[in-house]
Amino acid sequence: MPHETAAAVFVFQGGGRAAEPGGRIMGTCFWTRRFVLVFLGALVVIGAAQLLQGRSLDHALSHGLFWAFVAAVVFTVSRLYQARRGRHCAICRDTPEMRG
Repeated sequence: MPHETAAAVFVFQGGGRAAEPGGRIMGTCFWTRRFVLVFLGALVVIGAAQLLQGRSLDHALSHGLFWAFVAAVVFTVSRLYQARRGRHCAICRDTPEMRG
């Protein structure tokens, strides 16, 4: 399969998973963990920023939950899109080539 693109490998190996050029599949568990990590990180930062602005805990939590969800969806979907095309993220270091 040396001439196939990452998208072709993705289709060949089944939907719901993004395949890397080396053939390694990043499954649903990987993407769920990635989503939760981004969601929690954004929730803490946004909630803390709201509290530092003097907002009530209820307001800070509701604001943080909404924007953390938006941020996690945008980040996860964009990384999934890039992974399907074989693009690596130097910051995320989520592929075997980048970890080594």
